[in-house]
Amino acid sequence: MSLFRKLAVTPGLAVLLLTFLAPAATATTAASQATSGCNGMFNATGGDGSLTKTLTGLQDNANGTFTLTFKIATSRPFGTYRLRDCVIQDVNGNQRFDAGEPVLATVSKNVSIGVPTNPSTQVSVTVTGKDGDSVCDRAGLSGQRSNVECTTLTTTPVPVGAIGGIGLTVLAAGGFALAQLRSRRRRRLATAAT
Repeated sequence: MSLFRKLAVTPGLAVLLLTFLAPAATATTAASQATSGCNGMFNATGGDGSLTKTLTGLQDNANGTFTLTFKIATSRPFGTYRLRDCVIQDVNGNQRFDAGEPVLATVSKNVSIGVPTNPSTQVSVTVTGKDGDSVCDRAGLSGQRSNVECTTLTTTPVPVGAIGGIGLTVLAAGGFALAQLRSRRRRRLATAAT
């Protein structure tokens, strides 16, 4: 009877062990494929036409993730293309993919884009990271490659376009202060003259 129990337990342990190892092996394979695909994405040159990428939003999701939103524009004729987007953590700050740098996210989907109908589209990517991490992103559109767009993840982002508004506010405040100083000087001179 004890031999029968031993034989029954052995396959059960094997099934249990395979159950725990299978997801880990699948996750490792997926990460490896993403890394190899993004390596080609970051180190390849562009294709025909122009493909530009601009960061339009950075949101701290307050759960250890950040959402990056990009505007992608092309000069290709309107059609349906495969859009692939890769985000890496730029550990050494050289704005390109190096062996060992982690791939944080990939997006792959079909998009209808092109001139003159719809020359641009938006893509959002959520990555895991922390305040101060440097990340770089590049998009590919059916073989065409965009510029590499890098940014620093921050928990208190300044909205895109606000930098110009802040500068304008500083200039306006400076102009107002100068006008107040001149006004005071005129009043002092008028008071001294009487």
